[in-house]
Amino acid sequence: MAENTTCQNFQNVLNAIKDEELHNRPFSTTDFIVIKLQRYLVDPEFKSQTSIDTTRYSDVFDVTLSDSTNQMKYILHPSLNHLIQNYQLSVGSLIKLKKCSVHFDESDLESYDMVIIHQLDITGQRSITPDEVNLPWYPETNLKQQVDHPLAGGRRYYIDVWSTGYIDLSSSQHSISDIQKGNYEENRKVYGDYYGLKDICKKWKTLQGSKPAIVVQILKISRLLHYVKTGKSERYPFQLHMLIGDITGCCTAVLWNSLPIKYLNILKEGMCILLQMFTVKKSYHSSSRWKVGEEYGNIFEIDININAHHPMTVLKIIDRTSISDNVIPSLQYHFLTRKKLRSIYDNTMCDVIGYVQFVGRMGRELMKNRLEGDSGCYWISRWVHVVDHTSYKPIMIQLYRPNQYSLFDNLKAGDILICRHLRVIQDLQLLTNSKQKRHLYLSSVAETQISVFQANTITDNLPDALSDQPIVNQFIKWYRTNQSKELLHCKYGGYFTYPPLPDNLDDFKTQHSDYEITNSTMWKFTKDSLVYRQHTRLYVQAVLVQIQFICNKLATVSHDSLQDSENNISQHKVVKDVIVNNNWNDTKEQYQHIGIDQNNQDHVFSVTSTDLPVSQVSLPSNSPSHQNTDPANVAMTIQKQDYFKITWMGLNSKIDITSVKICKELDDPSDFSDVLTKQCDIGVSEDIVDISAIDSVLNSARLLTDQRYLVVLDLYKHKDSVEIILNTAYPL
Repeated sequence: MAENTTCQNFQNVLNAIKDEELHNRPFSTTDFIVIKLQRYLVDPEFKSQTSIDTTRYSDVFDVTLSDSTNQMKYILHPSLNHLIQNYQLSVGSLIKLKKCSVHFDESDLESYDMVIIHQLDITGQRSITPDEVNLPWYPETNLKQQVDHPLAGGRRYYIDVWSTGYIDLSSSQHSISDIQKGNYEENRKVYGDYYGLKDICKKWKTLQGSKPAIVVQILKISRLLHYVKTGKSERYPFQLHMLIGDITGCCTAVLWNSLPIKYLNILKEGMCILLQMFTVKKSYHSSSRWKVGEEYGNIFEIDININAHHPMTVLKIIDRTSISDNVIPSLQYHFLTRKKLRSIYDNTMCDVIGYVQFVGRMGRELMKNRLEGDSGCYWISRWVHVVDHTSYKPIMIQLYRPNQYSLFDNLKAGDILICRHLRVIQDLQLLTNSKQKRHLYLSSVAETQISVFQANTITDNLPDALSDQPIVNQFIKWYRTNQSKELLHCKYGGYFTYPPLPDNLDDFKTQHSDYEITNSTMWKFTKDSLVYRQHTRLYVQAVLVQIQFICNKLATVSHDSLQDSENNISQHKVVKDVIVNNNWNDTKEQYQHIGIDQNNQDHVFSVTSTDLPVSQVSLPSNSPSHQNTDPANVAMTIQKQDYFKITWMGLNSKIDITSVKICKELDDPSDFSDVLTKQCDIGVSEDIVDISAIDSVLNSARLLTDQRYLVVLDLYKHKDSVEIILNTAYPL
């Protein structure tokens, strides 16, 4: 067998690849460090340029490596995508290349060589130094290597590593200083008299030849629409929808192709813009999607299309103070307080302001209309609790990542958050009597916008339009009082789910008729299929076989100790262990076991720390300029609660699954059936179970032998483990 060649730098690698192809001489490299990971979707050009079979894959990664002297960009074969989506390969990873190939696009006379990585070993992880980020490119790299465009295919942009729904804006250099600005009257001299939207709607056929100009205000901005198809070679398949208006009414404006990327972080609600050289078509979507009343007048069923070419639309930002109020309507707000929200109908749209009390960990959930073979087909969301001046109870917000990626990703407990266009959810139609508890929360929609302020600078940075809102002023005044300080407890992460499931099976079937039971043969596959920070809900039929009660205590620990299994074990105490099914206990060595490692339970609990890095509850950055802060020396108080470890046995297969059930209190008297169905607000509570009630509760479980249950489990994937939480269990 030929001797293995070890490559020290990129030049050695290129020579070794050729040598392997000619003489079948394998090679490996010394440690190279990953500088950047960039993802894009394949197209027909990608397949023809690389000869990679994209039948099973829709996306691919460009990986920028450093050999300590230079940096160079490689294509990662799509079969290795799972290493990134499971957070095994990331920025700062040390890797050894094991198998690569060099490919030329033979159909292009100006083709360049592309190096494709087929096999690699991950040997370690460390932080990237500024010097490594600024290393020169390998001298023989082509120009396409050095720009922020994909190495292969026709796309001219990268998408977010963790979600196809978002574009990677780390390479976008556009700022408001790049956009033309002007005065209302001065631009009238250039573009002639302005037309109203009513005229554009009613008289477009006669007006379009004169290239009319309009001045409108941006009333709403929707989420960036990425309409990509892997079978089409489109450079920029994007749309950005806005609701625009003037004194005559409002309509939809659509930015196309490259313009959404250019303007995504520039155009804001309330801005006034001048448009000329646009096109007008009948609306593709119904105007009712904007969910506005009569405050902006008539909604015209037209789309004003804003293009980068054919024709190239003129877009200028106009100073709002240069426009009189009889031309542009005032931006409308619908602020509601926590106290007022309880009297609001479902699906009402509202705005809220509050102090961020709890920042939940980010979670990823599968998109419904996803591309086959797309490793990043997930939406990103998190729970946020804010407190206002009208109630000690928080406003719970299920916040999906909006266009303001950075604000969402870096949200901290202690910030003051303003959310626009949230949907009220109480599910009032499910209430059967006046004593039944309501579960109120707000959910973001496609048009949701967020603003984040620091407590000591909010009055200086607040826009004038918001300063005139009574509820905003009342909140700021309250926040400065001593009374507010009693409610401002900051917490991060941990398991949190809301609203709770119904108390009985009949109500569950009525409210969640779309549930699907997973057979025991698929339990392990479902668990192993999860990717980093993905959450899902699992419905299974099972029998209760074992219960352990774990007693916890509040503890202040460093981040390192969270990873130290010996330290973790010392913080847990098993109070009692009850075997419910003796047949399982006698043969459990024959069972395939699924469950979380006892040593990783701290992930379940929320953490208190004013200095906690945002990275602990957020998705990691894949750009070296946004590397996560090293949390090793951060002191954190883990808000631990007592909990049960409950093991369930499948009905047909020799397989069991261990889950965790956290309860902040047990009513006395109580039996274990109550524990299984008890709904708790997990994630921010510090209450603990009354240990004196445990013996009777656990002993009652012995009566549940052979009782079948519909078990509802919440799964969440960490880097090295899967969290399995028992939400509830209904007896059958």
